[in-house]
Amino acid sequence: MKREHSKRTERAFRNTAVVIVLLVVIAGCASVRKPVAMPHAPAIVEVQATTVAYPLVLLHGIGQKAHVWEGAALDSYRNVLGLHFGGVMTFSGGTVKITGYNGGPRDFFTVSFSNPTDSVAGWSKELERYIAEVRRVTGADEVTLVGYSMGGIAARHYLTKHLRDHHVRRLITI
Repeated sequence: MKREHSKRTERAFRNTAVVIVLLVVIAGCASVRKPVAMPHAPAIVEVQATTVAYPLVLLHGIGQKAHVWEGAALDSYRNVLGLHFGGVMTFSGGTVKITGYNGGPRDFFTVSFSNPTDSVAGWSKELERYIAEVRRVTGADEVTLVGYSMGGIAARHYLTKHLRDHHVRRLITI
């Protein structure tokens, strides 16, 4: 008797649940509005030139060099955004050297850390020199760092070691 009663109660509960769901669906359908036509989007206009407030410094990942940015990335910066390449920075003999610069504005730079498998702390110390050099050659007070993989980690490490004097406006990690 108890078993039959519990089966009836369960069946009634299920039926009630089904009815409630149907009522909710029907009520929802009744409130559906007719679709409204979306306005046409304006035509896409290619950017002719972009200016950057702070020079970009592109940092590669572990086991790589600045060449990781060559190809589509650099072409996009140059041709799509209209930015000017400031050169590839390397550190050797205690000084930063810049190659590949052809004159004009310097909107973005790439970095080749001297040891592509060095520690985060090692890259962070080197990054300090690169930032100082970018500031020197551009006259900018701050830079924007774009770090790929370990380049981003080294940049973050650099910021934590230079809380009040990092000269970094933004850090973008990929």
